[in-house]
Formats: sequence, C-alpha cells, structure tokens
Amino acid sequence: MKRIVLLGALTTGFVFGGCASNPVPPAKVTDTQASISAAEAVGATNNPRAALHMKLAKEQLAQGEQLLRDGDDDEARLVLERARIDAELAMALTREEQAQHQARASMEKVRQVGR
Repeated sequence: MKRIVLLGALTTGFVFGGCASNPVPPAKVTDTQASISAAEAVGATNNPRAALHMKLAKEQLAQGEQLLRDGDDDEARLVLERARIDAELAMALTREEQAQHQARASMEKVRQVGR
C-alpha cells in the first residue's frame, strides 16, 4: 500500500511539476544532496533493502547535474526529483528496519522478564 501511495505521489509530481520550462533552482540540487546525505547518515548504504535506492539516487544526482550543465532543465528537474525520492525511500526503509529491530529486542526483553 505504501508503494502505491508513493508511486501515485511521484506520478502526480511528474505530471504537474515536469511541465514547467523554468530554470532549475540551485536549491533543487542542494535538496537532493541533503536527502542523500540524510539517508547515508541513518545507514541506508548498509541496509540491503535500501542500498539499491541509494545507488540510484547517487547516479540520478550525477545525471541531473550533467543535464543541468547541458542546459536540459526540464529533464534535470525530473531526474533530480527521482533522486531525492529514491534517497528518501532508502531512508524510510532503513528507519523501518531499525524500528522493527528495536521492537523485536523490546519484545525479547518482555519475554525474559515474564519468565
């Protein structure tokens, strides 16, 4: 269900946000870089479920920066948005796994106390 909602939001963003022909603001690149850094900070590169999304985010960031240098602002905007979303997904997957690990550890402590 989460993936369907994310896909719907992503598609909506592409339909409504991808049609503009304005230059990409520098903050777009900075926001994408910040999302990647935040995901790395929570350990997304070490999480098997998140690692692919991190790899994609970094590749898309590089591609988006190249598109900006080439003057293809519309395509750069879309690629940078995909990179940001992949980084945020990687971070969410990592946090989810960390929360599940903590919940399992807490449940084990409760079981031990109950004995």
